[in-house]
Amino acid sequence: MKRELAGIQYLRAAAIFMVVCFHASTMMGFGRYFAHKPFWPLLGYGFSGVDLFFSISGFIIAYVSLNVDLKPVT
Repeated sequence: MKRELAGIQYLRAAAIFMVVCFHASTMMGFGRYFAHKPFWPLLGYGFSGVDLFFSISGFIIAYVSLNVDLKPVT
């Protein structure tokens, strides 16, 4: 039975959303748009979503290549 890691997929989506919001906030700072970054304190660290995304991708690659069934330790 193939098992999906739904939580990991949600975390990947959150990482992608962080990067998209970071880019949107950066674009708002340009003079031809708004010349102001209203959400910068909140979205200024969105670039760390790239690190998170690649870390999760590395985990998924290892998970698939090792064919490990992750079960909770009891």
